[in-house]
Amino acid sequence: KSYQRALQIDPGLDDVRHFISAVAGETTEIPPDGYVRKSFDAYAKRFDDHLTNTLGYKIPTLMYQAVNRVAGSNAKFRRALDLGCGTGLVGQEFRDIVEQLHGNDLSPEMMKIAERKEIYDEIYSGDALEFIDRSENQQTGYDIVLAADFFIYIGNLAPIFTAVREVMTAGGLFVFSVESLDQGTSKLLLSGRYSQSETYIRNLASDGDFSVKHCNKVIVRTERGDPIPGNI
Repeated sequence: KSYQRALQIDPGLDDVRHFISAVAGETTEIPPDGYVRKSFDAYAKRFDDHLTNTLGYKIPTLMYQAVNRVAGSNAKFRRALDLGCGTGLVGQEFRDIVEQLHGNDLSPEMMKIAERKEIYDEIYSGDALEFIDRSENQQTGYDIVLAADFFIYIGNLAPIFTAVREVMTAGGLFVFSVESLDQGTSKLLLSGRYSQSETYIRNLASDGDFSVKHCNKVIVRTERGDPIPGNI
């Protein structure tokens, strides 16, 4: 009721609108852009320290290890895309094995930090689907697409799977993390994040002409002292 009253006062409160859906048990396809941008702009300055030192975040390293298992420890990639790149934690992990690295994120403040680290050859602000649909990306293609903790802010993953498939080179790798869901497809949690089931991911892969080469159960972070299960 308080959230609803807040929206009556200010209909532009995207974060409140998103959490109304979470509290009501409604799984939306995607949160409002304003919610994600506002959240991460505010989080940017303490993001790296909080994530790694407080939440025990190791997803970039675990993704790198997964790629080594699938492609071999000496694998190199010509062109890579880091979706939801944030401050560049994943980019730092993969920089040495890619020739050209692009990043994309909705939060200008997060991207400023990534730019200062000089990890990416190019970095782009805005919606991931709009970026992927750019004609130059369609023509050139990526050998590896990375998405660490990107899907926790998307409910319906079908459009992003379709878009990524269109910009991948033959034999390319799509490497990502999700928070675990035991039943169903995806679910909007009270945390404001989404979880996805392994069955849902495998069905999306099959429908999108991908094959699942690796799936590993991991702890994506700790929250209030509790481990949050997920998959890479």
